[in-house]
Amino acid sequence: MLSLLIFAPQPSFANCKNSGGSSGSNKVGSQVNGNSVTICASAVSVVPARSTKVTAQITKPTKTLANPIAKQIGKPIAKAVSRLVSKSAPKSVTKPAVKIVAKPKPSTFKTKSMAKTVSKPSSANKTSAAANFTPAAAEGSVYPSNQLAVGQEASFVSNAVQHYRTGTLLNLPTEVRFTPLTVQWDFGDGRTAAGASLGYAFSTPGIHDVRVRVVYAISYRIKGSSIWIAEPESITLADEVQVLVSANSSFDYNPSQTQEPNQRVLLVGSDCLSSPGSFGCN
Repeated sequence: MLSLLIFAPQPSFANCKNSGGSSGSNKVGSQVNGNSVTICASAVSVVPARSTKVTAQITKPTKTLANPIAKQIGKPIAKAVSRLVSKSAPKSVTKPAVKIVAKPKPSTFKTKSMAKTVSKPSSANKTSAAANFTPAAAEGSVYPSNQLAVGQEASFVSNAVQHYRTGTLLNLPTEVRFTPLTVQWDFGDGRTAAGASLGYAFSTPGIHDVRVRVVYAISYRIKGSSIWIAEPESITLADEVQVLVSANSSFDYNPSQTQEPNQRVLLVGSDCLSSPGSFGCN
């Protein structure tokens, strides 16, 4: 049997006008479109906030102060002047001190580890989906034949029974149940009757178009909920059977004709005409 599940080209919860409330953690809804019903579902998944510690390596140069190297500065040297040139001795002359500059040591680098906490806020993701489900087509049948005689009673039977369709929504198994509410027959001669199976005899000859109409109630559920959700609308399906009724009566009933008293029924072992010697034939 071919599956009658048809996915909407762009699934959206907006396709369903009749809210079904919540089914488990999902929001559901439905809507009848002709001979099918659309079931919708939406879900919101929340990603909680998270905090993560990140360790970073930071390298900084360290400053090194060079200590100057002190050098001794010589004492002033007094030059001796001949006593013969000057009667008074000159003052000593001091040489200027030499400025000493120490060479700096090369810089060194120091690595330091620092831990930093990075926070990610919570987020919500909303997803939705929709799918169409169609019940089994209505079928009407007439027995023993669609060629009847006036007054001959025939049985009219429909295939209206409770049945299910299955599919998936948001990757969740989904069931839709179709339950027949009414089965109505129109025999094409001005008379109607109700019932999934009934007997009827035509009183007028001719070709009669017999029409059967089945009204289905709809309910559905999605995995995670055991409760069936009813769709407020219904689906009506129809079928037609053509019956030819002849004017000739199917039987001639004579009330004065009675059964012969000696007639009786016997159980035999075989066909007595082809095997007259069989058990019970004599």
